[in-house]
Amino acid sequence: MRIIFVSNGKRSRTVDSLIENQAKSIEREGFSIYQFLIYKSGVKGYISAAIDLRRKIKKSEFDLIHAHYG
Repeated sequence: MRIIFVSNGKRSRTVDSLIENQAKSIEREGFSIYQFLIYKSGVKGYISAAIDLRRKIKKSEFDLIHAHYG
């Protein structure tokens, strides 16, 4: 199963440690995780991220979308 994790990445430009630990736990069970970070804030930032996310989902055929802080 392929899972895309959607989360905020604007503070440190990296995945939050809590989210990273959750992803590693799921990967140990045999699932594939892709991290999609949202770097911009505000209405324009979220609209831009939504467009990018939609493109990524269409190209990669994920089985599950898991959004943090969404």
